[in-house]
Amino acid sequence: MKFSRQNRTLKLRLQRCHSRLVEAIVKIAETVAQHPTNPFGRPPRAFLVGGLVRDLALGHYSGLDADMEVYGVQAEILEAMFRPLFPEATFSTVGKSFGILKISLEDGLSLDLALPRTESKEGDGHRGFRIIGDPNLDPETAARRRDFTINSISLDPLTGTLIDPLHGLFDLEEGILRVADKNTFGDDPLRVLRAVQLVGRFNLRVENDTFDIIQRMVTSPDFRTLSIERTTDEWKKLFTKALFPSRGLQFASDIGLTDFPVVMTTDICVQLAQKEKLSNEERLISMLALLLVSHTPEELSTLFQRYLFGSSVEQGVLGVLHGLRAVQVLQDNPNALRQFLRDLLPVRISTFFVTALANGTLSHARAHTWRKLIKEHNLQYQAENTLLRGQDLIDLGLPAGSQIGLWIVYIETLRDAGKISTREQALQIVTELIKVCPTPPPNTQNESTQEKY
Repeated sequence: MKFSRQNRTLKLRLQRCHSRLVEAIVKIAETVAQHPTNPFGRPPRAFLVGGLVRDLALGHYSGLDADMEVYGVQAEILEAMFRPLFPEATFSTVGKSFGILKISLEDGLSLDLALPRTESKEGDGHRGFRIIGDPNLDPETAARRRDFTINSISLDPLTGTLIDPLHGLFDLEEGILRVADKNTFGDDPLRVLRAVQLVGRFNLRVENDTFDIIQRMVTSPDFRTLSIERTTDEWKKLFTKALFPSRGLQFASDIGLTDFPVVMTTDICVQLAQKEKLSNEERLISMLALLLVSHTPEELSTLFQRYLFGSSVEQGVLGVLHGLRAVQVLQDNPNALRQFLRDLLPVRISTFFVTALANGTLSHARAHTWRKLIKEHNLQYQAENTLLRGQDLIDLGLPAGSQIGLWIVYIETLRDAGKISTREQALQIVTELIKVCPTPPPNTQNESTQEKY
């Protein structure tokens, strides 16, 4: 992609972002520009920096947050300067010495404002940094603090002027991932995983020196000090934001990270997830299930302890993996499909389709048959709702208690076997049976049915 007329193009693209976010960005930039200039300091200016500028250069306009660097203004007065502009917003400050001011607007919009700052390594681990905000820092020095050149570009939202001392736009145009500063890049070990997800998200080629630096970082003691939360977040970005996750996985393997296998069909998974309109969590479930299909239960348990994907994601992955094993023996009829959908809950069938189609467990023709049966027989609703509710059974004279659940399981088992299909049939059977015994007769109950009810 060629970035002709860069200044004008990026300013126009900014106008296509969320209107409330653009309005807030411009207000902040105008307010800073009107601040009195310190004759011994830099002129007051507020520039957009980081991911939003990179994404604008790529033609992406969907972001709900933005980072801005404020020059020529002391950190102590930032909140007092901007609070009158956003009386309904929530303000919070992170870090005493460098003061990132977080402004949370409505509709999930947010802005992070900070002084340009320097970082120096003073201790072990990823927390051993001394960070100092300096409103008079020059933009090139501030740019070198960032991780990669593609994230070091600044944009003046008022004039559209680009500040790109490290030639990040060139690297973005050529699809190159290059460190911003070879001497300081290794100070933050999380940048290893950030490289992995950026390679997958933007189909980047890692520059040779950058590859060598990152490969050495993988074996450093500091890399092992990263928190589970931080490492999980970077993997999530690869699995939920990348267009080419296989590229990121291959790069991870090349530098010695082997927690997740290189599976080329993850790229197909992305396309299918977009077609099925999966949420980020659903896409994460589909992607992880695709990657972990060959893992043993013990290996799955170990991996889920190493990362914090969340219980709903973990259970979703296990549900999809169970479904993949069941496909081979599943009959394509309404009763069998309803039971399959119920066992899959709370995962939606579309999430399962993405994984099953991507790895070839399910053919497109068979998926079409399933979709048709599910729609014609309203199977998703049936899977989510039992024929009888507890109150129905109490109305028949059964006492509240554990027997109610057993009766519901019994009725659902009959429905799965195709012996009944309507609420009226279920009520008639229970009415006749309770004349003889208040407990349901023994049956070959499916374990998954018992667990659901």
